[in-house]
Amino acid sequence: MRITGIVAEYNPLHSGHAYQIQKARENSDLVVVAMSGSFVQRGEIAGFDKYLRAHWAAEAGADLVAELPTAFVLQGARGFATGGVRTLLAAGANALSFGSENADPSLLERAAVLLAREDDDLKSAMHSAMKAGKSYAAAREDAFSALSSEDADVLTALRKPNFLLGAEYLRAVNAHAPGLPIVPVQRLGAGHDADHPNEGFSSASAIRKHLLAHTSHFAPLANALPPFVLSALGTTAIAQYSALEAVFLYALRCLTPEQALSLFGATEGLDRLLLAAADESTLERAWAVVKSKRYTLARIRRLFCAMLLDLKTSLVERANAAPLPYLHVLAFRDDARPLLRQLSDRAAPPLWQSKRDFDRLTGLAADLARLDVLATDVQALALDAPGKRDFLFGGLQTKMFNSD
Repeated sequence: MRITGIVAEYNPLHSGHAYQIQKARENSDLVVVAMSGSFVQRGEIAGFDKYLRAHWAAEAGADLVAELPTAFVLQGARGFATGGVRTLLAAGANALSFGSENADPSLLERAAVLLAREDDDLKSAMHSAMKAGKSYAAAREDAFSALSSEDADVLTALRKPNFLLGAEYLRAVNAHAPGLPIVPVQRLGAGHDADHPNEGFSSASAIRKHLLAHTSHFAPLANALPPFVLSALGTTAIAQYSALEAVFLYALRCLTPEQALSLFGATEGLDRLLLAAADESTLERAWAVVKSKRYTLARIRRLFCAMLLDLKTSLVERANAAPLPYLHVLAFRDDARPLLRQLSDRAAPPLWQSKRDFDRLTGLAADLARLDVLATDVQALALDAPGKRDFLFGGLQTKMFNSD
């Protein structure tokens, strides 16, 4: 049985995502998705709750949707991609599909090999460039260029965010499941960070910006969103970062030096900058205190999210080093029942579909699961209307959708 996996956020699910799912279904028996939960990789609260987004994925044709644990979501591209691939493998995936600005498999493979380099020369070149004031991304490009100047096509392609993430997926595949088939899908339409929806495929960023600026004007989104997503927007609140501004500032002012130093991402003096940011009266000013040319705003936002959730470096390191702790199934279609039985019958990782399953988790699995629950509870505070919290409103109960 061919089971194709997709790592996604669906924030919200748009027509490009639906296209990718349908392309994955063309040569697959089942499609499984590893989806970010209540926070997303760029260091923001997810705009819509994870149960609704999983529902959308099932409506679009995904057979099973599992939550990507928060400890992986709030890492950089490498940790996010590795966590996603490991989650898909645990869900039975034996092929991987992802979107990319350049879908050439050979180019992606060369990029994955380059990204896997961890030798001293590469680290030294990056350290020197960052010490000179360059950002992590710019330092990495300089180091790659110095060590692999003959592969200019790869260096150019790695400047595109989806190609870079695709290469990280492939690097993770090479490390955890060598030979796993990949199905790169050519990314169409607007770029990743486009400001406005367009008539073709639009980015999730552009759609969110439109929704926040025009809360009831959905006409420009008619081609950007599947009908079942578009119809839900009239009754669905979108989480706004600004709604949590006071919560972030409160967390900053409660932070001790010891706590700051233990947070995931608070390296190279960022812990001291976090403490200094507590004097600011707005979240943007606090970000500005911590941000520098060396760090992207997304990394700083991830650090602030780690602070809000008390996500410690020690927990992330344990999660990265250990086998996947659980598979939290958010939604599935009827066609996935045989797969779910197989996953339930195996020894590990345990399947999490209910409150009872959650209560059985122990050790690292329990620590990571509690982090997912806390992330969902915090996200509920950012919704304009009462949002779903885990353990309430039917939360933590897997939803099944008919396959027809």
